[in-house]
Amino acid sequence: MALEPLPLGDTLGFFGLPADLRAAPLGRGLIHRTFTLAQGTSPEYVLQEINTRVFADPGLLDANLRAISAAFRVHHPEAAFVHRSRAPAEQRLYRHPASGRYFRIFPFVTNTVSHDTVSDADTAFEAARQFGLFARRLSCLPIDAIRPSLPRFHDLDLRVAQFERSLREGNPDRIATCAALIQRARAQLGIAEGYRAALASGALIPRLMHHDTKISNVLFDARTGKGICVVDLDTVMPGTLLSDIGDMLRTYVCPVDENHRDLKRHRNPSGGLHRDRGRLSRRDGRRADRRRAGIVRLCRQVHDLHASTALPHRSPQRRRLLRRGVSRTKPRPGGEPAHVA
Repeated sequence: MALEPLPLGDTLGFFGLPADLRAAPLGRGLIHRTFTLAQGTSPEYVLQEINTRVFADPGLLDANLRAISAAFRVHHPEAAFVHRSRAPAEQRLYRHPASGRYFRIFPFVTNTVSHDTVSDADTAFEAARQFGLFARRLSCLPIDAIRPSLPRFHDLDLRVAQFERSLREGNPDRIATCAALIQRARAQLGIAEGYRAALASGALIPRLMHHDTKISNVLFDARTGKGICVVDLDTVMPGTLLSDIGDMLRTYVCPVDENHRDLKRHRNPSGGLHRDRGRLSRRDGRRADRRRAGIVRLCRQVHDLHASTALPHRSPQRRRLLRRGVSRTKPRPGGEPAHVA
């Protein structure tokens, strides 16, 4: 389906930007359409069209982002954060009158890069640290200050109910074809019970989380490779640490990004390490074992780092995680990165 032309002139006029800015597609996001705006070769702004088929209430997104932005300005002015560009009358969301489409503009953060996949443990470490810091800083906001942009999207009980209903009412041929997968899924249904029990006991505490912690939602310093800040805050809403940690592990140990169409690469994120061991030489087998062990260590490190960074400094849970060796969660000399925009 052909994409609608971008109403660039009207949008630039609303935001009070020069009419000679030129738009170029940015990234490979699956939800919003995103563009850089530049007069020459150096981008100055990021223009984003909100996908209202996914996020039906752009005003809710706008209100949530205003609340998060205000909290960072007041409580964490030292932290890097990409605040949206102001428009006349303090409006930050533009509704194109002829088409009803919604647009917003952010400053372009220079000297930064983003990644579609994780190539090494240091990159995963930096990303996990940034998401952990973000979660901890969000604790300055009451949990009900942010309204869910995707209601019940992370409701595990709802997903289990939908799964069971699909088995009762779904296409019989498809159900037969997927019998093995269905059996594997059913074997994991106890996770929902454990999750429910953890919430009831207080072992899991509801809090504001990012909920879309893939590697491409972190900006890195182009020179040092250190994490700068997280972006794409439309899915920030109440949840638990498990959601962010799970999404990190889902994407960080996979050799391809989520747009890749070769499902075998997604199913086997360890790069083929689970092949029949009989096909491997002894030396290759040892190498495969080391790589598999490295992935396990990476998963554990991402979990411990994110959790310990997000938890309050004096909490017993954080002290236990730090005793396991997650010592790099302390701020580097010189404090946090400079404020962005």
